[in-house]
Amino acid sequence: MDVNKVLDELKLGKGDLFIDLGAHQGVNIQACIEREITVVAFEPHQMLFRDYLYPGFHRNPLVTLEYAAAWREDSDEQRLYLKNRKKDDDTGSSLVKYKTNLDKQSWMPCRTINIGKYLVKLDQDITILKIDTEGSEWDIINSVLDEFDYSRIQHWYVEDHNTKIPDKTWIRRRGQTRKRLDDLGIELMSWE
Repeated sequence: MDVNKVLDELKLGKGDLFIDLGAHQGVNIQACIEREITVVAFEPHQMLFRDYLYPGFHRNPLVTLEYAAAWREDSDEQRLYLKNRKKDDDTGSSLVKYKTNLDKQSWMPCRTINIGKYLVKLDQDITILKIDTEGSEWDIINSVLDEFDYSRIQHWYVEDHNTKIPDKTWIRRRGQTRKRLDDLGIELMSWE
C-alpha cells in the first residue's frame, strides 16, 4: 500500500491520528510525521523495534511507540512465531501459529496489549486504524468492537492474510467478524 497516496487522498494533516498496528520499519510513521499527523505505532518484533522504530522515532513528540503486539488480551507470555530460525528475518512474524509460512519451532517471547482497552484509555478520535498483523487482524477487530466506540474510527484499513491461514477455526472467526462488520456498516479498506 502506498501510504502517501492514502494520506493525500484523505487530505490528512495536523490534528489527525493514525494508529499503526504492525509498524514494521516505520514507513507509515515517517509519512505521517512529514504531514504532522500524530501516530501510535505497535510493533512486536524485537529487531524491527530496536533497529528501526526506536532510534528513528522515539524522540518525536508526534509518535507513541509500543513494543508489543496489539491483540485481544494483555499478556507477557505470547509467542511471536517467525518465518525461520533466524531472528533477524523481520517479515511475516505472527501470533497465529497456523500461518503457513512460519517455522513453528522458531519464536520469540511477545508482549501483547488488549487494543480495545488501550484505545479506550487513549480516548481520542482515530482518523485511520491500519491493521497489518499477519493473521491476528480479526482478534484485533473484535477487541476494538467489544471495548471501544467504533464510531470514533473514520477509516479502517486491513491487510487480510486469509490465503496464508488454512485453520478452520480461524476461517470461521474471520467470517463471523466480517459479518459483524457488515451488520454494523463498517467498511474495511484493503491495505495490500
